Amino acid sequence: MQKSKYFVAIEYIAGPIRTIFYRVYLAKFRWKNSIHHEEYPKHDEAYLQSDVVTYPVSINGKKRYEWTVPVDMPKEEIEKQVLELEDIVKWTEGHTVKKIIFVPGRMINLVI
Repeated sequence: MQKSKYFVAIEYIAGPIRTIFYRVYLAKFRWKNSIHHEEYPKHDEAYLQSDVVTYPVSINGKKRYEWTVPVDMPKEEIEKQVLELEDIVKWTEGHTVKKIIFVPGRMINLVI
């Protein structure tokens, strides 16, 4: 008998909370092993990679905006474009930006 995806889902859900009834259920459908004896699933590193990164943009340490950019965008380009964002211009209007703190993959902070 071939396992359907619904029976496998029931096995995953009921496995940790089952009692003797679960073993009878397995025996009735002639499944050889319990989920506790199965091999742990392997992960694929390709699914963990992202093409974009989301940076919180802070002004004087207070988060004002979240900005999503490609991962391979250079630092200089990010610093240039962040100053041109409409929501950031609203907060920096009338002030000069003294310093841009850029932590790759983590955050952008503008010091006014």
